[in-house]
Amino acid sequence: MGIRLTTRQVLSGYAVWMALLVTGTYAGSPLGTACVVLVYLSSAAAVLAGVARNRPARRAPWLLIAGALVAGMAGAVTDAVMSASHHGNVPFPSLADAFYLLEDPLLLVALGLFIVTRSPQRDLRSVIDALIITVGMAMLSVIFIIAPDWTDPTASWPARTVSVTYAVGDLLILLSLARLLAPGTARGPATLLLTLGGVCGIASDVGYDLLKNPVYPHGEPLLGLGWLVCFTAGGAAALHPSMTELTRQPSRQRVSDAAPGSVLVLMLASLLPSIVLLVHSSEKHDKVEGVVAVCCGLLYLLLLSRLWDVAASNRRSLALARAMRRTSVVLASASTAEEVAAAVEEAGSAILRTRMTREKNPPIMRPRCTTRIFRMWAA
Repeated sequence: MGIRLTTRQVLSGYAVWMALLVTGTYAGSPLGTACVVLVYLSSAAAVLAGVARNRPARRAPWLLIAGALVAGMAGAVTDAVMSASHHGNVPFPSLADAFYLLEDPLLLVALGLFIVTRSPQRDLRSVIDALIITVGMAMLSVIFIIAPDWTDPTASWPARTVSVTYAVGDLLILLSLARLLAPGTARGPATLLLTLGGVCGIASDVGYDLLKNPVYPHGEPLLGLGWLVCFTAGGAAALHPSMTELTRQPSRQRVSDAAPGSVLVLMLASLLPSIVLLVHSSEKHDKVEGVVAVCCGLLYLLLLSRLWDVAASNRRSLALARAMRRTSVVLASASTAEEVAAAVEEAGSAILRTRMTREKNPPIMRPRCTTRIFRMWAA
């Protein structure tokens, strides 16, 4: 009977192996190219090993992630072969880009299956939260990446189309990750590792497009490191036991209120248009744009504070209604004066707590006074 390694041993061995491969990618050709291919291959093998080891309820999403890594490996091999045959001058787009572009649909379908499994019911609030973040990032992508690529007079139509397709694929993956991280869904290490990998991969794609660096990964080490972290994180996510949470329906419903950190992220994403407009006005010395940017930002913050107050009032009303409902149930089943007094005391406490929260002032009458008066009347 074979010895089953612990999760810590498996992840530690995987981390050491991938660290050696990542280091080897910067050794130069041909060793560097071989290490890049091995990174892809090892990540895909780790995903398959994680599926066999942890036995998730649904294997299809993880197999799609493994397929995306295999497609990336095919792209890296094709790129290396074409680079050798063309003496480093690989045309753009090439056959390697076809394999690289295949990664995004596979990843999007996998993330979509995770989302459907974790949120079987309609959740419009989480969709809106994800769209707020994605629209802000989409605006930056259109300004700095999509528009310059599409209007580049030196690029051919196929090159423009492929460049824009890369950017759109990154935005869709970002939207899926934001939806996956919505309140009430899985937040285990596997989810965080997938998110880390996705963010690092998108960051490298954006940096590659902005710098227009055709050499991968030796021209700009940080760009190659982002992609390598992306592949490594995908394999580590599958090896961790929490990967089963992504294909298992949650036992509890999503929480009604977002965490303060989530609210802060949404607020910053919503302020991006005003910030970009303010920066553009300072560069162009346009005072009108600057005034519009400041006013839009202030109006948004004022509206947010108003909506926050409305939400707080709604929460207080719901808490009071629940307390009154519980009191009604207790009063209906009460058989002694003490039980009735306890129910009245609980109702009085709920009313006074609501008033203190709203007015921020201490109440004049305490619940004990109400209870004492009732007991005097009952006697």
